Amino acid sequence: MVLNRLKSALRIWQARGIGYPVVFLIRSVFPAVTRAPLRRPGLGYVKRGLNRMLSARGGRAEFGVEVPVHGAPVGRIDNDGRLLSPQPFAGFHRVTEAEFVARRRFDLDIRNTPNGPTVVKCYRRDRQAFSRELEALRRLEREGVPAPRVVGFERMSLTLQKTLVQAPTLRQILVDRGARILTCQIEEEAGEEGPKIDHEEVWRRGREALAELDPAIPGQLALLLEQIHNAGVTGASITFGNVCLDEDLGPVLIDFDKAQVHRRTSTLAFAAGRDHDRRLFNRIYGSDLLTETGAARLLKEVSSTGYAPLDLGQGLFTKGCWSIDSGTGRWEYLNRRVLEPIIQGSRIVDLGSHNGVMPLLMLRDGAEAVVAFERNLESARISRLTHRLFEWRYHQPFDFRVINNDMLAGLRSLRGEFDVITSFCSLYYLSEVEMLEAAVLARSLAPVFVVQAKTDTRAGAGSKAIKSGDDFLKDLLLKAGFSTVERFGPTGYSRPILIALR
Repeated sequence: MVLNRLKSALRIWQARGIGYPVVFLIRSVFPAVTRAPLRRPGLGYVKRGLNRMLSARGGRAEFGVEVPVHGAPVGRIDNDGRLLSPQPFAGFHRVTEAEFVARRRFDLDIRNTPNGPTVVKCYRRDRQAFSRELEALRRLEREGVPAPRVVGFERMSLTLQKTLVQAPTLRQILVDRGARILTCQIEEEAGEEGPKIDHEEVWRRGREALAELDPAIPGQLALLLEQIHNAGVTGASITFGNVCLDEDLGPVLIDFDKAQVHRRTSTLAFAAGRDHDRRLFNRIYGSDLLTETGAARLLKEVSSTGYAPLDLGQGLFTKGCWSIDSGTGRWEYLNRRVLEPIIQGSRIVDLGSHNGVMPLLMLRDGAEAVVAFERNLESARISRLTHRLFEWRYHQPFDFRVINNDMLAGLRSLRGEFDVITSFCSLYYLSEVEMLEAAVLARSLAPVFVVQAKTDTRAGAGSKAIKSGDDFLKDLLLKAGFSTVERFGPTGYSRPILIALR
């Protein structure tokens, strides 16, 4: 068994270079490094440290030319997001000097400028927070994500000026509906010797009021958080007081002084920061966003079928991912090299998709949409879980539709034109007559039919051992009317690919 594994790894090494086997070896041998830290809440400090060291960009060059903070001061914002000002502003409740609660971290003032009201934030000698927020806002502006825009900044005084989102915060809306979550209210309840009210209690009160207000708001906010993550930013504040509800834009986050800007969204540091944000979001809003811990549970369920091993990267993989005969290993070893030019922007029909690994890998690597047919009801259900895992890991939607139906019946039901039909080690489960009909239908639906053979089927499997062979399949495709059939696969590899063109 060990020798066979070494041979398989050597094949991957020869075909794909050192990348896949080395990365997989690291994931397998050092799970405590690549996998466990992402799912151990107690290692939060380690994760945030990794964020700063491995992926945060502190480059001042991105900040551009300094624009001095300007405008006439017209008010101050207190720790509860209320305004001390003679001038009213949309979205703010005004307070008197006696009611004003001093800010615990950074000072916020409102200034009028020729282009409208702005917020001036003074970071009290915290240079790191100043740099983080400035760079995060610049990144979000470039990516078109709704957020305050930078108006000016001064490095020496550590002061940032940004546009004022003139909309009420979620905290103020919840308070108006009776939720007691303001600092002044909490301190009043606790008194001098009373029990301290922690964050969890504040979030619980907010959730109860939010459920009565509009249960759709957490979903909208989750979509915004995903946009922010896709822009390469993690660590934005998602608490009630830092979410503005704009009538036109929807939710807008306004506080980024703890944010991290990442060069790439494929790093371990980004995954750790994103996972921290999603776990915190679930705690605050009672949602069920998928996290590393939840993904590990889903992956365990996906692997229960024992079919098509899946490697999601960063330590999440199922047993058998070293194999090049199925799942991710097969895709990395042969299928991607052969199919990548064909599937770009293609609308694909996949026959017998089982747990959905192959069609989702095609979508990840360039396909536009996949309609998959899977006869087994449990496998179809598992493929939807795989779909959720892929969208979570690669943080993008995949147009993947699974239909619980036999592959031949599915082909008969299709209408319209597709670009590619694929059958990865599945066509030969039909009878010879059904295989021919399926091939004829595939030719009528798409100009390209991809069939993967299996040349090592045991002799005791009867006719299946013949039907799964590449010679039999090639003859079948030519008999179905395809003009050319080309074979791809290294000598001795048991899963060659046949590409038929009509």
